[in-house]
Amino acid sequence: MQTNSAGPQTATDWLKLSVTFQQQGRYASMLDAARRASDIAPDDLVARFHEIACLQFAGETRIALQRLQQIESDHPHNAPFLFRTGETYVQFNRHADYHRCCARAFALAPKDPDIRLGLARALISRGDAVGAEALLSEATKERPADGDVWLEIARLRRWTAADNHVESIERAVADSSNPSSKAASCYALHKELDDLGQAARAMSWLQIGAKTLRSTFSYRAEVDEAMLATIARSFPGERLRNAPSTGPGRGAIFVVGLPRSGTTLVDRILSAHPLVESLGECRDFAYAVARIGSTDAASRNQSSASPASDHETVGRSYLAAVDVYRTGRPYFVDKAPMNFLSCGLIRLALPEARIVMLRRHPLDSCLAIHRTCFRERLPFAYDLQELGRYYVAWHRLVEHWCKTLPDRLLVMPYESLVTDAETETRRLLSHCGLDWNPRCLNFHLSESSVTTLSANQVRQPLYRSSVGHWKKYARELDPLVRILRDAGIPIH
Repeated sequence: MQTNSAGPQTATDWLKLSVTFQQQGRYASMLDAARRASDIAPDDLVARFHEIACLQFAGETRIALQRLQQIESDHPHNAPFLFRTGETYVQFNRHADYHRCCARAFALAPKDPDIRLGLARALISRGDAVGAEALLSEATKERPADGDVWLEIARLRRWTAADNHVESIERAVADSSNPSSKAASCYALHKELDDLGQAARAMSWLQIGAKTLRSTFSYRAEVDEAMLATIARSFPGERLRNAPSTGPGRGAIFVVGLPRSGTTLVDRILSAHPLVESLGECRDFAYAVARIGSTDAASRNQSSASPASDHETVGRSYLAAVDVYRTGRPYFVDKAPMNFLSCGLIRLALPEARIVMLRRHPLDSCLAIHRTCFRERLPFAYDLQELGRYYVAWHRLVEHWCKTLPDRLLVMPYESLVTDAETETRRLLSHCGLDWNPRCLNFHLSESSVTTLSANQVRQPLYRSSVGHWKKYARELDPLVRILRDAGIPIH
């Protein structure tokens, strides 16, 4: 490994070097530098967890899990370490460990606002909305301007004219000097006012929150438009249709689609089947693709020009990584929505895998994205024109996948699923090679954890109230409507 003439001396030096190597695509050096930082500073939280992240990126998930367990063992009374350990366990599909560590951290530091919020989220993930609300309500007394707390409260349930927090959240917006916290409060206001049927006020606050977030980063829609178009060109139909139909990937089910399109719902339906387990939103396929060499997003996904050995490497590397998360059931669901970018490569790398693509009415889909304050920023979500441009590019890519992957890709309209659940569930199971099981219709009774933003919704039976939700905001969505119509996308 080449370094500067003086050479890195401290853990911070090695951390910076590790990040630089990752940006350069030098992943072996990245991991080596991360290990050096962790060895030098075993009590440095940032260094220890950076090493775990690099191990996961490198596909060394078994070693990463061992390191994580060692951190918990090394710091049994350190609340920040325990809390971060708990949050990281989610990435390994170890939800009992997640809940335990968050609870232990809270017992050690009950006044720490981040740990209290984290425990509330852990309780939400396991279906304990009552316990979460108690923690969150207490948090508002000590930090009344904390937008993240108000946002979690707003998402807990449907609020009424007799039971809401609108005035308190409006005060939080006025008192907040932090853009992120202010924006979260605006999204919370939007949610509660939407519950109350006050569409105009709700949209006004949503626009303020979205504009606030959009001002915190740079984004060029044309870059994403070009990337998605390049992906489609790079996986021509002849290549995908002539690819081998047998090989690795039996039992793998990828559930993909735009965020907030119903991917968590389908994940829960499938994982209610006794032969299926959910691995949650894995990053491992994207990591496996990145490891074949390129650091450019478009190039990573356009590997149709790369040799077949690269595809085989991606498939083997991915399966080895996710094997650490599995418990032994023959089928598993990877429900990272953005894997819609990689449908072509999934077909080449994992010939026997199945893909399920969720679609919603264009305006319901875009509104659901726009009105969500994502924990990990979604850059195209906060401006209606940028969102419309991304949706058009996504729509064209999905149309390409539908034409080129007819036997591997099942398109599931969200509206059909919630209006005719049994028919659509039977179609879903058949596509995945699974026999019918009535438990799949009672997915909401499952006690397994859910860590996505749909954690509360998927603990209810199927409901149709979100279908046509966009009509409440038809006037405000007019810029989006014009973009979709100009692109020829039907919005009836």
